[in-house]
Formats: sequence, structure tokens, C-alpha cells
Amino acid sequence: MKIELAQSIIDEINNSKGTVTKVEGNKFNRAVRNMDAGDPLSVGDVITIPENYEVLQVNLTPDAEVPTMALFIMVEVQNKETETERNMRFFPNQLAKVAFPVDADGKRLPKVKTTGTATKEYTSHATIDEAMEALKGKQIKVTKDDVYQTLRYGSNAIVNTHIYNYDLV
Repeated sequence: MKIELAQSIIDEINNSKGTVTKVEGNKFNRAVRNMDAGDPLSVGDVITIPENYEVLQVNLTPDAEVPTMALFIMVEVQNKETETERNMRFFPNQLAKVAFPVDADGKRLPKVKTTGTATKEYTSHATIDEAMEALKGKQIKVTKDDVYQTLRYGSNAIVNTHIYNYDLV
């Protein structure tokens, strides 16, 4: 059963209570935050970057005078091993994620970062738009998922952070 990506985008906008909008010019025209924590991937997931996508933005601070926006596209994710399909928000910088793990006492350990052929392709370009143009129509497979304990931004709470290996299929 094929997931209808266009309908998913419409649903995403409609269900967001006005906080998701299309980006003017369909470009990644500002900093792109990595917001993948709410929708973790699994080993075997294959992300398809659409040939034609719309750059969307979600307002992370709807009550602020100056909103903080996170830019993303909608992608299909399939996993043949688990026989699942879904749509998800794809924040391009998740291909270049860096994390700073901590031990049980909150002491910082050496940084870790995403790896793989898709990460190498993404990080070889000067801009996000150029990188995403190079990835249009391609499939990216999650081949490894390492979970690290990190400090939640702005607090001392320890949270799980996924660092993936992304390979082009």
C-alpha cells in the first residue's frame, strides 16, 4: 500500500493548528535545526527523498514575538524487515548530527556524530539546498543506531539521543 505523500503534507499543515507553513521560495533559507528526537528511526528504515518536495517550517515558539522556526520536508519511510511504511518530517541536518554524550554523573564524553555514505554526500556541499538537490530522488537506509545519554538542551536532564549511520541505497 503506497502512502500518499501529498495528503500527508496537507494533513501535517491542517493538524498543526497553523504552526506549519510553506517556506517562501521553497528553499532552506535559514538555519535548519535537527528535530528528529520525536520520531526516531530504526535500523532497516529507508528514507526516500522526493524528487519534488516542499520546504515546510514549524514554529517552535508560537507565543514568542520573534518565532523560532525549524525547516523540514515530508518523506516516506519504509522498512521491509518490519513491513512498515510511514511519513515523517525530515530535518536535513539530521544527516550531520553531532551529540555530546555524558556519563551517569553528567560528565561530558567525546563527541559523536552521524556517519555513512549519505552523511558524506550531504556534508560535501556548501549549502543545505545544494545538498538536498544532490539527494533528490535518492533512498537513504539507516544501517546503524547508537543510543547515547546526553543532556537536554537548557537543563541537566539526561535524555537518550540517537546517532545513526545513513547509507545511500
